[in-house]
Amino acid sequence: MLFLRKLPQSAKGTRLSGEVELYEDSPKEAFRLVGGLPAVRVKISGPKGSSIEVLTNAEGAYELYDLPLGQYSVNIAVPAGVRTRFPIVSGSLPVQGTDATVELGANGSASVSFVLQADTRLTGRMLDARGNPIKDVCLDLEPTAGRGEDGGRFFDCSKKGGVFAMAMMPPGQYWLMARDEVKFGNHKSQSTLYYPGTRDRDQAAIITIEAGKYVEHLDMRVPSDEKRYRITGRLQFQDGAPVAYGSVTFTSPERGYSEATHTDAEGSFGFLMLAGMTWELQGEMVFLNTILTSCPPVYDRTAPEGDASLHRRQPNSTHQRL
Repeated sequence: MLFLRKLPQSAKGTRLSGEVELYEDSPKEAFRLVGGLPAVRVKISGPKGSSIEVLTNAEGAYELYDLPLGQYSVNIAVPAGVRTRFPIVSGSLPVQGTDATVELGANGSASVSFVLQADTRLTGRMLDARGNPIKDVCLDLEPTAGRGEDGGRFFDCSKKGGVFAMAMMPPGQYWLMARDEVKFGNHKSQSTLYYPGTRDRDQAAIITIEAGKYVEHLDMRVPSDEKRYRITGRLQFQDGAPVAYGSVTFTSPERGYSEATHTDAEGSFGFLMLAGMTWELQGEMVFLNTILTSCPPVYDRTAPEGDASLHRRQPNSTHQRL
């Protein structure tokens, strides 16, 4: 719009412009523009050691006209609380080996913009009940305000020493949730765990993420002396045929807890379920659309015609309290 408002004069000579904008991986809307950042200092270094500084306007934009021909490198003074995710170069071929350098030719124009995100970071360790580090446990930051269907996800899996780290998540309030492995004979399941070490979301600590402030050195520990019940069963079709390698999940929606496992080749499954939870039991399997259409008893009639995606069939839930 700045260019259009200045026509026809803006169409003559050289032009270098760009924007400095804040984005976020929104829990509700995925990657989205928050807005332009005003009063950001932009430094343009040009031929023969020349240098010019300008400030972005109220919408986060800057522009310069009638610069001499040659190469220009653009940098910004990153405001406190944010960090650069990547630059965007357009209108001119970027100079090889650089992130934000362009070549201005006769009557040429180029744009160098910058995508910024909140400078946030969370680190910690995943520990077992004895305080020993656990590797390969995956953790998520769950926003307390909920997540949209296409919302951004912030996660990591523990590495050597049990360490994990997440960065550039939007400021807000979160639960830190892990899914540790619980073994029962030949069976194993993934069990929901909240920071600092509880299966019950109501007892979990809420973590506040702020721009420019890091949350570090959290220790998330698997609780000791849990009382669990042994649950075994078989997932099968109505005619008694086993559902091999299907998934079975016990969930307690009001507590945010779940225990998830898979059936074996014979449809059998087993859990060690946490006591004291009101739960729902669900069995689920995945079919390709080509299989569904040739097997009417399990055909998902709610799916759009011709949909070749994977479809899931879920039997009615069973409700009970342990």
